[in-house]
Amino acid sequence: MYLTNGRFFKIWMPLDELAAKLGSNFLKLTRSTIVNMDFIEQMGVDACIMRDGTRMEIPRRERATIRTTYNNYLFSKLSDKSGFEGK
Repeated sequence: MYLTNGRFFKIWMPLDELAAKLGSNFLKLTRSTIVNMDFIEQMGVDACIMRDGTRMEIPRRERATIRTTYNNYLFSKLSDKSGFEGK
């Protein structure tokens, strides 16, 4: 696991289990990659670009699910900030 301060930790557990422990702002991109959605700068068709410029490829068969999850996350953050309650 890489942290924003450059520190690195080795974690020995399945990524699905780790993602569940990390919280709803983390998104599993591939079998070996989880990203914090707060640090995604841009979501493209085949990859997302992180704030530090790192390009993270998105598997073809997961693209629709990943984009939907990310868009829902952005919408939930927007609605939390604006006080939108869906009424």
